[in-house]
Amino acid sequence: IPIEVSLNELFHGSVRPYTTTRTVICGTCKGSGAKSSEHIFFCKACKGTGIRVIRRTLPRGIVQQFSSKCTDCEGRGQFITEKCPDCKGRQLMNQKKTIHVKVYPGMKHGQKIVLKGEGDEWPGKITADLIFIVQQVDHPVFARRGDDLYITQSISLLEALTGFELTIDTLDPNTKLHVTVDEVIQPGMAKAILGEGMPVYNPSLASASSKQESTSTSSSTIDPSTNKRGALVVVFEVVFPM
Repeated sequence: IPIEVSLNELFHGSVRPYTTTRTVICGTCKGSGAKSSEHIFFCKACKGTGIRVIRRTLPRGIVQQFSSKCTDCEGRGQFITEKCPDCKGRQLMNQKKTIHVKVYPGMKHGQKIVLKGEGDEWPGKITADLIFIVQQVDHPVFARRGDDLYITQSISLLEALTGFELTIDTLDPNTKLHVTVDEVIQPGMAKAILGEGMPVYNPSLASASSKQESTSTSSSTIDPSTNKRGALVVVFEVVFPM
């Protein structure tokens, strides 16, 4: 399932509510499809397997054996004389549920968020997972390359030759970067400010955070981003006088 996420959310982290309708095993009949166990009878033709083995004798004494779905019980292996009043014999029910998708700081475009056991249920099978795929929405100011952020800054020719001071608003509303440039800037030249890019995502810490959330009622969680961050790269665009 694609989930659109802004660059700000990938920087700070966020929790997204998501409402889904999935199939779950009927709680009344526990997936049998019958009103009670007294209304279930095993098929005698296939002995409850749902499969019949058929043997054919061909010319020259050759015996051919193959299996096919039992036609008496249509492969179910049993007959139900009275169906469950809730699921009407389907064994499954539709359930509408709102879950919370945790987007961790530093996650990347195309990364998968796996919610274990939140998919469809089927009798006799392991419950499916619900998988979301991060779709990063373009930011009007910053471009992301890996863990680095890029921003284009226009400067005049005079500033490029004599130097200048620059204030940059970051994705953190509480942080402004003050940059002093005292060298000659060529068009397209870049300056990297280390530690001011995206948080570096740590899968092992995210796994630990997920386990803690599933076993604890506390609102505190482990931040899966390390203290490491990428660089903020300022690319200078020199505006020449007309």
